[in-house]
Amino acid sequence: MTTPGRTFTSLVVLMLLILLAEANMFARSIPKLRYDIVSVANLPTSAQSAEVVQPGTDFVVGKIEATADIPKDGISGILFDMGYACQAGMGNTTLPPVDFANLTKVALIRRGDCNFRTKIINASLQGAAASLVYNNPGEGSVNSATAALEGAQDSLPIPAVLMAYEDGVLLLDNLEQTKQTNGTNQIHHNRVRVSLTTQQIIPGVWEFVLIVVVVLLAVSFTVSVILHCRLYALRQRVRMDMIARGADVMPNG
Repeated sequence: MTTPGRTFTSLVVLMLLILLAEANMFARSIPKLRYDIVSVANLPTSAQSAEVVQPGTDFVVGKIEATADIPKDGISGILFDMGYACQAGMGNTTLPPVDFANLTKVALIRRGDCNFRTKIINASLQGAAASLVYNNPGEGSVNSATAALEGAQDSLPIPAVLMAYEDGVLLLDNLEQTKQTNGTNQIHHNRVRVSLTTQQIIPGVWEFVLIVVVVLLAVSFTVSVILHCRLYALRQRVRMDMIARGADVMPNG
């Protein structure tokens, strides 16, 4: 391949990579979780519109594989505790009262005693739009969990994430505090609201450079193979022409 040809190919590949980068084709999504203490005294029509009483913080979480995707607009819901969630119907006193049944709910679940699939299905049966599963003490990683599907089982209907034990306990403590503070006055309960969204992570400079190099090498290899095949075919045609004219030709042409 001539130098101008290589230059043109490189420019085309580079322009293609730039266009793909602009379209976020190299971006990857990671889940993002935030909690706040909100008031439901004004009867909000959605968890997202509830008034913030105490700003919370963000948590590092990992998506549990084989669960539903997090919607593009995210999920904002009122948190309730389901313990280990190993049995259907395991709601408790942290559930929103009937007055706020229209609000989206998110289940807080402790890891252990049964598999992820059972927990998440039970949360879905309780009306949860998503599940937050917090790790056992000492288990730091939140990026290696899978809700395994057995046989022909359907995919799980709601998204679920795994979070650190300490973060789960913090949310549980906040649930207990709002329950104790509000007593039996259900109408003026403060609630724990969680917002589950996704964040686009763009590759860094060196990652992008590596992608460019790999693509250029792949293109160069492909072009080289094509050229060698064409040269071989051309040599074979020349050899056959020479044989047809009665010329002496070596076995390898």
